[in-house]
Amino acid sequence: MKIVTLRSDIVGLKVDDIDPVNRIAVCREPPGQNIEISYPSDDEIQTVIDNYVYVSVLGSDTAASIDTSSAYNLQLKRSAAGVTETFAITTHGAGTAKTAIVSELNTAFASASATFVARLDASNRVIISSTIIGSNSYIQVITGGANDIAGALGLSGTVTSTTVSDIRTNIVLGVSPWADISITNIASIGTHDLMLDSDFSPFYYDLVQVLGGVIVESAEALTSFTSGKLHVLNDTSFTWNGTAGIAIACLEDDGSTQFTV
Repeated sequence: MKIVTLRSDIVGLKVDDIDPVNRIAVCREPPGQNIEISYPSDDEIQTVIDNYVYVSVLGSDTAASIDTSSAYNLQLKRSAAGVTETFAITTHGAGTAKTAIVSELNTAFASASATFVARLDASNRVIISSTIIGSNSYIQVITGGANDIAGALGLSGTVTSTTVSDIRTNIVLGVSPWADISITNIASIGTHDLMLDSDFSPFYYDLVQVLGGVIVESAEALTSFTSGKLHVLNDTSFTWNGTAGIAIACLEDDGSTQFTV
């Protein structure tokens, strides 16, 4: 069972009718103590972003090779206020394989100590990613310059890092099941879907822990959900500090379906 804390006025609510030793998330108190339900702070979410998230630009061209006779310069910016940098590939001619283009771009990036890396996806589309992680991750593709290769690769646009607001806006639904923290939904925010699996997986895991956590479905936890404290917190009539409204979303392991017994 995945849970998401929904209300910003919920801080330190103890849930003492489940087996906290079986809780996958790192408890706010030592193992064996009651767990606490708290609304995640902006700083907690930002820390997860700063530990993992980087931006990427995806090309639209799916051909295995392109003509680089007169298209061999890629112009990028590392920040909005930064200078435009030109990275040139050295192979010029018809039918230049994208594998060679990616290799030569990475050589050019490394030579300039640039904060970019290139790779191909399974559809032969070029992906340019920032090597800066966190709030300063940024890429702007400049098109239309001399011997521009961006157009041929289908690269364009400006991407900036995920914000805390992006996370909150996309996961809270306002109606049952009240939240969506599925892999599909989290991947759809910003350019998370272009992150390498080895980077996205720990990001997703840590984000889920911060947003609420994961509870092993022990007998005690299931009883709590059907008639105990989890049941109360997962009810729209729950009242705290004089305000009625659901406190937590209880979700199946897919992160998007209302939990049921």
